[in-house]
Amino acid sequence: MKEMTSKSNIWAFIYLLMVYPELRSVFYWRLGKLSKFVFFWMPGRTNLYLCTNPKNVEGGFYVGHGWGTVVNAKKIGKNFRVGQNVTIGSRGMKEPVIGNDVSVWAHAVVLGDITIGDNCQVGAGATVVKSLPENSVVVPSKSKIIKQNGERVNISL
Repeated sequence: MKEMTSKSNIWAFIYLLMVYPELRSVFYWRLGKLSKFVFFWMPGRTNLYLCTNPKNVEGGFYVGHGWGTVVNAKKIGKNFRVGQNVTIGSRGMKEPVIGNDVSVWAHAVVLGDITIGDNCQVGAGATVVKSLPENSVVVPSKSKIIKQNGERVNISL
């Protein structure tokens, strides 16, 4: 098996920066003011808004698909995963605190002065406005048919 050298690691990193705009956005966000020197060469995803101070984010921050995603949290723990079109933001100028090993999936909303405990999963389409204890899974309410053939019905799916 071929051994990875530091030179090949650098080229692999440059390749990843060229191919994945979400990675570029997170990389520039971590660089801070230095990113202005390289942003013109390879712009990041312009609709991925990372408002949290990078110093308050531990390692393992992963953006799966950053389209329409806003992340504005007071603190984010290790191994945080976020999907597309997610809003993590303030309510009354107070931001959430996100624990370790948390995933927030597509179209989910996390708002306010709340705490998301360690090892939590926020399912696609869920809205969270109250704190979650550790090891929780949150999903949106069950879908149902409310109108069919022009008449009101209430059929759970």
